[in-house]
Amino acid sequence: MSEAMDIKNFNIAEAFKLAISVEEEGFKFYDDIVKNTDNVRVKNEIAYLRDEEMKHKAFFT
Repeated sequence: MSEAMDIKNFNIAEAFKLAISVEEEGFKFYDDIVKNTDNVRVKNEIAYLRDEEMKHKAFFT
């Protein structure tokens, strides 16, 4: 998602599809951190953020 998007012409279905994709990418990002850190505090904090992404995704589905 590094390129600019013109969202003013999005319909609601496109907006939700984009939002779901963003939440899924966020989940993957945080999950990679959880899997690759040995720091328990970092693991717990990032796991919380990861799990929040799925709650956000559920809102759009």
